This record gives sequence, C-alpha cells and structure tokens, in this order.
Amino acid sequence: MPDSLHPIIIHFPIAMLILGSITLWISLRKPALYSRMTDLLLIGGLATMLVAMITGMRSVDYAIYKFGAERDLINTHQTLSMITFALFLVLLALKFALRKRPSRWSAALFILLSVAGVVMLFISGDFGGQIVYGDRS
Repeated sequence: MPDSLHPIIIHFPIAMLILGSITLWISLRKPALYSRMTDLLLIGGLATMLVAMITGMRSVDYAIYKFGAERDLINTHQTLSMITFALFLVLLALKFALRKRPSRWSAALFILLSVAGVVMLFISGDFGGQIVYGDRS
C-alpha cells in the first residue's frame, strides 16, 4: 500500500544525512579521503528525503485514519521536514560553490549548517514519532 511507505523510506535519508554530516566534519581535516563520500551521502540523503517527503504527503489520510494523528501535528512535522531539507540543500550547494576556495569561514558555515540540519532532523523525527506512537510524555 503506497500510503504506508513513508515510515519505511524515511530511515534512508536519516542515516545518509547524519553520516554525511559526520563525514563532512572529518573531511574538513582530511578532504582527500572524505570529501567525495560526503558529497555522495548528502546527495543520496537529499534524494531519498525528497521521496520520503512525497510519500509522507501522500500518507496524511493514512496517518489520521491508522494512528488518529492530529492534522496540526502532521503539518508541524511537514514544515520541520521542509526546513531540514532546505538546510541540507543549502549546505550541499555551498559546499560545491566554495569547493575551490575553502576557508575557515566556509568550514565554520558547513559545521553550523550541518549541525542545524542534524538537530532539525531529530526534531522533525520526534514529531513523526508522535504521529505514529502518540505523545508519550
């Protein structure tokens, strides 16, 4: 059933974007070894996140019916996910744009964007978990 694919697919971008951020941090010290891996993980993470966002948008009625999720909670989860996507997209675009001229400022910007992206990934994921499991607090 296509409406239930989102909870399965979402784990791929989560893993790739977290690993992409970690390899990015390492690549600031050892670019020859980790820069290409970072690019592939961030591109793969963004591509699979796009698929996850599409399946998530198609799963709204499923989440309401199957889990009794509130529409406001779903809207918050979607908004946070879009912000997360935007952060990682800007990170990747700047990484490619500043590749020829790396500096301390660009490294600091990469760290800031990747940390913000990972934090937003966890916050958005928490809201997604509340949709499926309810508020357990």
